[in-house]
Amino acid sequence: MRSFSWVFRKTTDYRHFALLDAEHVCIAFKSCRTKPVGEHWVEVERVNLSWLGRPLPGCPRAEERVST
Repeated sequence: MRSFSWVFRKTTDYRHFALLDAEHVCIAFKSCRTKPVGEHWVEVERVNLSWLGRPLPGCPRAEERVST
């Protein structure tokens, strides 16, 4: 029974963040429990490698940054 104990453990809830440069282009991703230090990290629902080098599609937080 000990071998199946991992099945019942609570999974760690990771949040996903994208790092945006000064032009609001995605340059990195990070998955962690808390928001990374720095003002250019925005939370995203999932990591999509096709976003690297491009603005985040339809991301309201990225759009908010552009307007401010």
